[in-house]
Amino acid sequence: MNAPLPPYRLLLSVAALALAGCGSDASEASASAADIFVVKRGPLRISLKENAELAASEETRVRSQMEGQNTVIFLVKEGSRVEKGDKLVELDASQVIEKRANQEISVARARAALVSAQKALDIQEKQNQAELLGATNDLRIAEMNQEKFVGRDLDGGTRQMGEAEQLRRDAEDNIKLAQQELKLAEDRLTWSERLKAKDFITKNELERDQLDADRKRYQVQRATNQKSLLQDYDLAIRQIEVEQKVIEAKLALERVVAQGDAKLAQATAEVESREAELKLAQERLDNLEQQVKNAVITAPTPGLVVYAFEGDGMRRREVVEEGSSVRERQSLIVLPNITRMVANLSVHEAMVDRVAVGQPALVRVDAFPDRIFPARVRTVSSLADSSQRSFNPTAKLYKTSVELLGEDHDLKPNMAASCEIIISEHKDVLFVPVQAVQRQGAVSFVWVESRQGPTAKPLELGVHDYSYVIIENGLTEGDRIYLVAPAGAKAPEFPQPKDPLPNRAVLSEAASQSGPPTADDGNGRRRGGDGNGGRRGGRSNPAMTEFRTAFKAKYPDLAAKAEEDPRAMFTDEDIQRAIQEDADLKAKWDAMRAGFGRRRGGGGGPGGGGNGNGSPGGQPSDK
Repeated sequence: MNAPLPPYRLLLSVAALALAGCGSDASEASASAADIFVVKRGPLRISLKENAELAASEETRVRSQMEGQNTVIFLVKEGSRVEKGDKLVELDASQVIEKRANQEISVARARAALVSAQKALDIQEKQNQAELLGATNDLRIAEMNQEKFVGRDLDGGTRQMGEAEQLRRDAEDNIKLAQQELKLAEDRLTWSERLKAKDFITKNELERDQLDADRKRYQVQRATNQKSLLQDYDLAIRQIEVEQKVIEAKLALERVVAQGDAKLAQATAEVESREAELKLAQERLDNLEQQVKNAVITAPTPGLVVYAFEGDGMRRREVVEEGSSVRERQSLIVLPNITRMVANLSVHEAMVDRVAVGQPALVRVDAFPDRIFPARVRTVSSLADSSQRSFNPTAKLYKTSVELLGEDHDLKPNMAASCEIIISEHKDVLFVPVQAVQRQGAVSFVWVESRQGPTAKPLELGVHDYSYVIIENGLTEGDRIYLVAPAGAKAPEFPQPKDPLPNRAVLSEAASQSGPPTADDGNGRRRGGDGNGGRRGGRSNPAMTEFRTAFKAKYPDLAAKAEEDPRAMFTDEDIQRAIQEDADLKAKWDAMRAGFGRRRGGGGGPGGGGNGNGSPGGQPSDK
């Protein structure tokens, strides 16, 4: 929306209408009728008028959910009324369908690979069991052979003899037997020698007994040697062998366990890999299935079909139509609920402090010029609209929505309209056009027509809007004032008050939430300050005091910035962000703004501090 025009540009075009509306005629003035305004007492409405655009209070935005760029092959006619589930848009899904078919093959292959990996895992588990059983039995056999060789302790303190001990005893028994046989042979030889000496036996018989004794002696020697060999070598070697068999069996068992674990882990990893591949392939297939379903878009709610577009005044708009290409998440259709409508407008920062939620408003729609729709302010943005900075970097506009009361099925979204927000109503006041008010120092005045010629007369001003300002003191009904400074008139010099702003503290606090301070409007006059500069502006606001105390405690640096520049509280982005992000401060801020909204009937004006802006914008009440 365009920013409000300053008084010197706006009121030049309405001065003649204002003059006629207040009942003046050419016979009452010696000067030109276009330059004179007759002061009159009557009703006055202080309001703000802005251009607006209608929109549904609630709407459903339908977006493309298909990935990438897709072509629109069907689009419901704009303006159609649809019910939930009705077909709105169909996108070309031929390529997605082809991808789905290929993906189904990939899923089948991934599933077969998973089954094969699962079978391999089952085989590996059984093979591990068999190898583990064999290695365990080999260890058990080796341990049993070792126990068989060395023997074992039995219950009751007895011991079972092993092979080693048995072989030792056998060797000892062989020695004893050989020794006994040797003793017998030697006794027989001794006896035979005695018999031979008496010639009882032959020489051959003696020699035979000698040979037998020598043989027995050799057997003893041999048995003794065999015992030494058995003790020193055979049993030691057998001991080493059985121990080595046990160690080898243990190592073999560990090797089998480790190899089995490795092979099992590899087979398990293969199964998990195949499962992941199947899951990914299935997810891709499911996504393609969903993409095919997303190609046909149905209405999620009933409503009126409105084609969506993207872009702004600096960029080309993207309009949806059959044959056009749309991207993922692009808005295609808006389904507004036209039973409840709002008018969206932008309010200049000079007036935003005077607009509050709940204020009454009147909406006029260009399509229905003879009808007026009652409404009320629904929302006022706390931060300036950044999207408007490209058009006018210095203008700060605040998005505002006004809700139309009742239902009217003739209204459609995007209809052009104008909105008048009623700030206050006055039944019986003196008022003059804003452009007539001049300023000299801290004193506001007007040029009054008199018999002595144009006379500058100081004023006490009340609340004002874009067009009119209420006169608290200084004029009477019927006075004729100049709308512009009369030609040749010398600028007056009034005594300046010692304290031109007696309620300075209140003015600073109000300025922190209501807009820019007093400033020259380019025509020699001063715009209003903060809404508390008139006679009734000095009243305190407890909500404001509570907010400022809390804000200063939490953000002393930002509070200092606001004290240096009262506008900063309302325009500084850091301050506004701190307020919006703190729930407690936000509640106090809203309460303070609501308090000022209830007190806007107080003093101020273009000449004396006004109510936050000093910009004109109202009209006499038609009540």
